[in-house]
Amino acid sequence: MSPLDWTPEAFAGTSLRESDISERRALWERWDPDMRYAWDTGIAISRYLAGLKSGQLIGSRCRTCDRIVVPPRTVCERCFRPMNEYVPVKDTGTVNTFSISHVAWNAQPLSTPELPAVVELDGAAPGVGIMHKLGEVDPADIRTGLRVQAVWKPARQRTGAITDIRYFRPLSERQEKTSTPPVDIERLTGRAKWQGEIPIYSIYTLGVAGERFFRELKDTGRLLGTRCTRCDLLYLPPRLYCERCLADLSDAWEETPNRGRVHAITLAHYGLNGEALDPPQLLALVRMDGVHGVVLHRLGEAGPGEVQVGSRVEMVLKSPSLRKGSITDIRYFRPLRSRRRRR
Repeated sequence: MSPLDWTPEAFAGTSLRESDISERRALWERWDPDMRYAWDTGIAISRYLAGLKSGQLIGSRCRTCDRIVVPPRTVCERCFRPMNEYVPVKDTGTVNTFSISHVAWNAQPLSTPELPAVVELDGAAPGVGIMHKLGEVDPADIRTGLRVQAVWKPARQRTGAITDIRYFRPLSERQEKTSTPPVDIERLTGRAKWQGEIPIYSIYTLGVAGERFFRELKDTGRLLGTRCTRCDLLYLPPRLYCERCLADLSDAWEETPNRGRVHAITLAHYGLNGEALDPPQLLALVRMDGVHGVVLHRLGEAGPGEVQVGSRVEMVLKSPSLRKGSITDIRYFRPLRSRRRRR
């Protein structure tokens, strides 16, 4: 096939329905990455978080522009002068904009809609606000200009986070007259870093070539590749199209040897999610005899220094009852040691 023959129909995909995944008619792998993070809060935000823990909203003042901004900054975004004066602002304000959200931040549906809003805080510069949730209010009663006040968690439950404010609720005339007790801002010290994790996962389908390859591995323990006769290449892992001449290889399946040579090797001290491995694991790229391509896997029955680039190895499978149609159906590759003949 030449580039002139490339059309969408020539490289048509294979449609999958959600039921193909849920009922495992198609092979797939789920990955739950450990998405931990540690965010350096910096000087201004650490002071802001410390204020939240104490039940006080804090901003920073730019004396040149005569503006107070929340959350606080160390540099004014208008005049680029330092902002090193921290001042308290009220926990009351006005709804600038809002939304009625029927999905959570991770795109999951909500049985009860959430009410995110941007609230312009009293004492801060016009147009400056923080985003938070509204509560104790019917969605139909929310409007731009609605007066609201923060509802704080009890002091013993606060941790120095924006969630120390549960939500903002509509403010009555009586509440307008109340004020927040002052806090000694200069004594506030906050956390230097913010730690958390992102709950996310992915589902990876194996494709047409991967489906046949892994089903064969699961059912028979054989390795299948695809051969391009024009280029005289046996691909492992298999391809549906030759990467050199783009020939269609969908009917060119061929069993490959289960022995080969180590093409590259490393000693891994850390796992996929950054966890320490004890003991470390030997990993290698193995090129099977007569194939084009390599397989990444573990080495077993050998320690560091016992296997080198060029060493002969063979595949060791799990028992049939433990195979699931995955690369882990191969337990590892072990050195191929010559056996002496008995006399």
